[in-house]
Amino acid sequence: MANTEQYVRWLVGGLAVLIVVTILVAGSTSTASFSAYNSAWDGATQLQDIADTAEADFSTTSDITSYSNNPDALVVILSPDTAYSDSEQEQLRQFVSDGGTLVIAEDFNPHTNSLLNTLGASSRVDGQLIRDETNYYRSPNITVATEIKNESILSGVGRLTLNHGTSIQAGNATVLARSSGYAYIDSNRNHELDDSESLRSRPVVTRESIGNGSVVVVSDPSIFINAMAEREGNQQFVRNIFATRSDVIVDYSHTSSVPPLVSLLLWLRATPIAQLLVSVVCLTVIGIVTRHRTVVEELISDTSQTTIGSSTDDDIADYLHRKYPEWSQNQLRKLMAGVMNDGQKEGDDD
Repeated sequence: MANTEQYVRWLVGGLAVLIVVTILVAGSTSTASFSAYNSAWDGATQLQDIADTAEADFSTTSDITSYSNNPDALVVILSPDTAYSDSEQEQLRQFVSDGGTLVIAEDFNPHTNSLLNTLGASSRVDGQLIRDETNYYRSPNITVATEIKNESILSGVGRLTLNHGTSIQAGNATVLARSSGYAYIDSNRNHELDDSESLRSRPVVTRESIGNGSVVVVSDPSIFINAMAEREGNQQFVRNIFATRSDVIVDYSHTSSVPPLVSLLLWLRATPIAQLLVSVVCLTVIGIVTRHRTVVEELISDTSQTTIGSSTDDDIADYLHRKYPEWSQNQLRKLMAGVMNDGQKEGDDD
């Protein structure tokens, strides 16, 4: 019977540990595309490693205010799911104007062009699929950009690979990378070159100075994901960008890429009052546990100096009640049982 109870306790304990581990893993990882917490092919966990090789401090955030006053930072926005509010766009404009670098990688979502307009940038994301049936990887939809400008940010980059990307209407921005002259915009998505669609080289990466800072627009956020980071030139391009600043921050404030536990930690980091409350709660719990342990140790010490068997339960209860009047009868009885068991075990050991 004793062995069965022990096995049951082990089983319950094992299940409890499994549940806790499952909750921690689920709460600290993500399945969202472009997420730095998603290790699958469409995640971006490699960004941390690339930042390390570029000797840059890497972090993520869900709060624009955490970096808006840091003009020494480089901030990356990967295809936001929702639009930035007017006040948030103004904060980003000020961040760039003060000297920050903002990298915006977008393909088809409609929220980026309004942000570029507020920033004062002249470039715009086209939002239609670019195809190249001559220069591609596996499929014409995975276009290889072959015209790379000779600048430091593209040092060592011979080509870039876009995975279902788009092109950029450059405006007055400097074009850093272009597709080959065999690329076309597949406006009707029929995966064919129609009479209304023309072949020509198209911008896929631009840079524009605004105030004391700059905005880099990349026409495919997939360049930053795990699977595409291994393609020729892509990883070197990202490394070169990261190496331009000591602080690299990925802004997930408008995506669902941040897991719940990470969101909680980021919120705690940005909320001093919450940090204070958590500290108070932790100290209170530690105090209660420490006090309870001290009481038990004192009881064991006191009762070990006498023969437990020579005293009745009522005698011991009266003694405990006098020593600890703030404890209820139920609590005292439970402590009595534990102390008497410990005392009995010590007697058996002797």
